[in-house]
Amino acid sequence: MTTDVSCNQDFCFFPDTSCHLGNAAGCPNFSKQADDQDKGNATFTEGRRLAWTGMAMGHTDVAYVAGNNKPFTVGVIGPENAGKTSLLGAWYLLVGKGLLNSAGLKFAGSRTLAGWETLANGLRWTNAKTPPSFPAHTASNSGRAPGLLHLTINNEGNLSKDYLFTDAPGEWFNHWANNVESKMAGGACWIADNADVFLIIADSEALAGKDKGNARHELQLLINRVATICRARPVALVWTKSDVQVDENMRDAVQKMLLRHIPAAMTFTINIVDGDENLSQSTLFKLLHWTLGCNRTKTIIKPLQATSQDPLFLFGSRYHE
Repeated sequence: MTTDVSCNQDFCFFPDTSCHLGNAAGCPNFSKQADDQDKGNATFTEGRRLAWTGMAMGHTDVAYVAGNNKPFTVGVIGPENAGKTSLLGAWYLLVGKGLLNSAGLKFAGSRTLAGWETLANGLRWTNAKTPPSFPAHTASNSGRAPGLLHLTINNEGNLSKDYLFTDAPGEWFNHWANNVESKMAGGACWIADNADVFLIIADSEALAGKDKGNARHELQLLINRVATICRARPVALVWTKSDVQVDENMRDAVQKMLLRHIPAAMTFTINIVDGDENLSQSTLFKLLHWTLGCNRTKTIIKPLQATSQDPLFLFGSRYHE
């Protein structure tokens, strides 16, 4: 019989994980209960599971990949149905084909394989009767933090780096672009605060459709919002569904606005790839390679204004302006 265990502290899942407060035994917040007939035989080791589920991570799961260093977070942002989730699923399939090897990189593990499989499963062509389909729409009521998909990548020097890719509903970004104080913008604000690189998704289908004026306005608002928070962090504009032709004037207007507000921003146009031999040269893979190659923005600490090098007197000194 498995012992029923519980803890009244938030983010503590003892005994499946270590105690959140660091107590090895006798924690007043931890209680155990067992059936009366089997109290003497119940043990804590029976039925113990892994500390993570394999699905997309949330706030409490990040600690399991941030033990050695802070993971590099990729913020994928854009309106609903723009192709954000499909982009992540397509990347996972490229990694599964071993394409990273051609860039001197190597897949070294993931804590969210089940989550990746959920995204990519529909994109596979299994047989003629079951053609590929797009992943399900990411629900907007999934909380105030995005789903986080994890990858560990080794470089040529066999050094590991952890990546977290955000999977969030487009409705969040619509609210965030219009009003950063909106109650529905909390998840987008989390991405804005924690992402190390931003991928702004431009939906070619929407920008060429009947409501293209409104789609352009929403994209411009989103670019403006990213420009105000990105600071020196890398930004790329990604044109998805590029098989749909967008008016040149529309495309030029968006590009000019992007470079006016974020001069260092990159631009990628995702194309349909015909045949495995072209995958390593596809824009889809080049975007993944660029994203994995981005570096975290470093903080420059200003020199202290002090007349003494004694640490005791340096404490509380003012910075040079």
